[in-house]
Amino acid sequence: MKRLLYVSESYIAEVDASSTVGKIVADSHVKNARLDITGALLFTGTYFAHIIEGPRGSVEELMVSIGNDPRHGNILVVERTPITSRRFKELKLAYSGRSQFVAREIISSFQHTTAWERKRSSESLTELAYEFLRHNISSISPTLMPPPTRGR
Repeated sequence: MKRLLYVSESYIAEVDASSTVGKIVADSHVKNARLDITGALLFTGTYFAHIIEGPRGSVEELMVSIGNDPRHGNILVVERTPITSRRFKELKLAYSGRSQFVAREIISSFQHTTAWERKRSSESLTELAYEFLRHNISSISPTLMPPPTRGR
């Protein structure tokens, strides 16, 4: 299994953002179930951060599709690493709405040049996504998010 995190710039018009991202999430639930993918999507209005977990071949297949999607560009893979367990377990694509809170962290991901900086940025974005989604989703249904794990 592998985890991949990328950041990208949104090409979605502001007036279409809510409906377009809603369609991305709905379509992703179907596709991710077929590919055995789990993960989370963060959207700031200007940027995306997307964490993808699953079998290596499925993650790579999904990335080809993502790379061809005209709704975003300037895609930067921040992390691509083997994993032994999923962080987002049962969530085909966790998304809880637009968040300006993570914008600074996503923007800084584009500026990191060393492997250490990218690893740190990836860990930070993954943790922010997990905590943000856990807080927002658990207020709707506490059973949707597993308890936080420390020390991976």
